[in-house]
Amino acid sequence: MIEKIKAGCIARSKKVNEVIGKLNPLLNIDVVVSPGADEPSIVYTDNNVLLTLTEGGGVSGFDEEVVDIIDENNVPTQRLFLTKTAP
Repeated sequence: MIEKIKAGCIARSKKVNEVIGKLNPLLNIDVVVSPGADEPSIVYTDNNVLLTLTEGGGVSGFDEEVVDIIDENNVPTQRLFLTKTAP
C-alpha cells in the first residue's frame, strides 16, 4: 500500500493523494474466470479491483497457454498466458 503524503510542500497538492488513493486498489487486484459471465468485466472499489474473465473463447488471434507454478506461499497454482506467433 502506498501511504498518503501528510507533510511537506508536496502535501499541499490534493491531486497527489487522490492519485495514491486510486492506485492502492490496483495493488489488491483479483482476477477470476467465471463460466457464467457473458463478457469480461471490471469492478473498481475503494479497497480492490475485481477483473472477471469469461471461460474459453480466448482472445481473437491469440492462443491460451496454461503454466503450472508454485506461488510465493508454496501453493501449486496456474497462470494463463496469451501467446501469439510473431509474423
